[in-house]
Amino acid sequence: MDYIASIINELKRTIKGEETNIKIVLSAFLADGHVLLEGPPGTGKTTLAIAFSRVLGLRYRRIQFTSDLLPSDILGTYIYNQHSHKFEFSRGPIFNNLILADEINRASPKTQSALLEAMEEKQVTIEGNTFKLPAPFFVIATQNPLDYSGTFPLPITQLDRFMVRLKMDFPNKKAEKEILIEDDPREIAKSLPSVVNPDILLNIQKEIKSVHIDESLIEYILEIASRTRIHPQIKEGLSPRASLHLMRISKSFAYVNKRKFVIPDDIRTLFVPVASHRILCDIPSCDLKVFLEELILEIPFPK
Repeated sequence: MDYIASIINELKRTIKGEETNIKIVLSAFLADGHVLLEGPPGTGKTTLAIAFSRVLGLRYRRIQFTSDLLPSDILGTYIYNQHSHKFEFSRGPIFNNLILADEINRASPKTQSALLEAMEEKQVTIEGNTFKLPAPFFVIATQNPLDYSGTFPLPITQLDRFMVRLKMDFPNKKAEKEILIEDDPREIAKSLPSVVNPDILLNIQKEIKSVHIDESLIEYILEIASRTRIHPQIKEGLSPRASLHLMRISKSFAYVNKRKFVIPDDIRTLFVPVASHRILCDIPSCDLKVFLEELILEIPFPK
């Protein structure tokens, strides 16, 4: 069975006009990464998360981030059991396969940081005790523009843990017409069938590790990272983690596109989603997306 094609076909039933983003989010997930989504309200960010959880057969939980949300509301806490006279750990919503961290930048930095260990180590530590999270584990976070009231910028250490950042724009007229004709996309998403299960997904993730990436393409990634670090108009260049993420998602993207090897266009396609939340531009009123698209075109493909 062609699992990848089946997954994409089911997701396209409810996420209209976003096939490229569907492939990038799926690639990030299969590369064991996390995704940060931005965009105006009502553009399908929550629907995308629901659809992925249904089609991939994952346990899903949405966490609404607010200014009064506490780390224990995410991770869990110890509660005294009056019958056993012992403190027992009550697991928080983080103990699911797919977490939607909705409006993540409405929470305080202290609460935002509660996700750091979970996203990086796939575990949480409470009062010295470590608890493993279920596998696979995937975070989709949504973020409001920083000029919205009541928002807290995500620290660079947390931004760096998201493999990609994507912006979900308003659909084009054709896609929006399909939405109006077919009814509420979120209800359709909730009814989607499961195409795979966690065991199949873990096997696919293992297969992706064998996707070939030529040494010249590794050098290409290193050159890209180096250019961002020495560019006179960039305050903060790509970290080694970003380079690793770009390599891993390029292999996954090749697999999603039915190839057993990475090509230079994979890296160019994924550069902006991987770099846009990590690079600080030193140009007034900088359009970061345009700046990065122009930057990647200046770096020649390996011969």
